[in-house]
Amino acid sequence: MIFNDYKAGQLGNRLFHTSQLMVLAQETNSTLVDFSFDDYKANFQNLYNKSFIIYPPAKASAFKYKMLAPVKSRLPHLRDFINHRNLAGNKWLGLINQNGLVMTDFAELLKQRNAYNNYIIEGWISRDITPLAKYRKQLTAFFIPRQQHLTNIEMLIQKARKDVDMLVGIHIRRGDYKQYRNGELYFDDNVYLNIMVNMQLQFPDKKIRYLICSNEEVDWANYSAYQVIPANNQIIEDMYALSYCDYIAGPISTYSMWASFIGQRPLYQIYKKDLEFNFNHFKIINDRSQ
Repeated sequence: MIFNDYKAGQLGNRLFHTSQLMVLAQETNSTLVDFSFDDYKANFQNLYNKSFIIYPPAKASAFKYKMLAPVKSRLPHLRDFINHRNLAGNKWLGLINQNGLVMTDFAELLKQRNAYNNYIIEGWISRDITPLAKYRKQLTAFFIPRQQHLTNIEMLIQKARKDVDMLVGIHIRRGDYKQYRNGELYFDDNVYLNIMVNMQLQFPDKKIRYLICSNEEVDWANYSAYQVIPANNQIIEDMYALSYCDYIAGPISTYSMWASFIGQRPLYQIYKKDLEFNFNHFKIINDRSQ
């Protein structure tokens, strides 16, 4: 079994991190027991009534949920036991600690995993999301939003697509990005407007509407020259609404990357405020994350 309770940042990070662990479980014929999704599970059909994740679902049962529930509180003690008893060479139980490391090769993790039958994994396991593409359909089906969210998303997309040829999602990420990486990904409205200007130039014969989602209040007057529609301002609904757009643009963020991955929609990742627009930079996220 693979045990995880490492909370890898916010929603986008958690989805990618847990998905990597799910793929790891599939690739090694193991069972993942993941305690890291408490903050977001209420939004997903397959998780809202579960205490934690057991994956693959075929290996889950009411008995397993009951048997494994106490493990969450005991993981710190198990870590101490493994560390202080120096269990190196013991295949039954181990610890793989990725804290402070930047794994870029999923295959290397598979090698580490073979050292133990059961283990606790800590830290972000890998930046290589290439293996996820193989299991995209399974991951999308597993992380499906609850029905009320799906209904709200469908209504929003229908409204957004009415009387236009194209829908472009604009992900305005602010909030925590004011401090993250010294604010280098915290952009003012002009950066997002530049994308919109260039999309109009790229498709001069298309009527475009822009679906805008943001984690801060938007000054809509700044966008009055364009057909825009606000997203629902709900974390799951906005993310999954982006996955239904024809194109997505926003700063480097796993939030919009997940939308690109599950919807197979081209994503334009803005990594500096004076980035020169290049339409060829729209890419579907199926390989290594940034």
